Amino acid sequence: MLSVTLIAASAPIITLIVGAFFFGARIVRHQWLGATISASGVVRVVAGLAYVAILPSLAADWCWDRGAARASAFLPMIFANRIPVFAAFLGFFFLAKPIAWFHLAGGAPILAGILSANRTAMA
Repeated sequence: MLSVTLIAASAPIITLIVGAFFFGARIVRHQWLGATISASGVVRVVAGLAYVAILPSLAADWCWDRGAARASAFLPMIFANRIPVFAAFLGFFFLAKPIAWFHLAGGAPILAGILSANRTAMA
């Protein structure tokens, strides 16, 4: 849906370029101004999407690396297994997704493994 919106929003500039190059249309100043404003909106949306998609990923990796560097290699890998459990619970609380039997069937061994590993590491 978003890609269709970006294509539609870039239609004025594409139309001007095609008209000028292929049909020899004379383009006046206010047409270029309107197309430039439209294109700036497209550029802002694409830049915003790149920012939202790339920056959090880099920040999360950097934070994970700093945390793993401070802890032993053993500890972060145990807790990485919690991600599917938290994803199921966050989906339940924020998206009203039901907790199904397979969430419980998958989450139980994950939590049991974490508890077992921590008990072994503490002993």
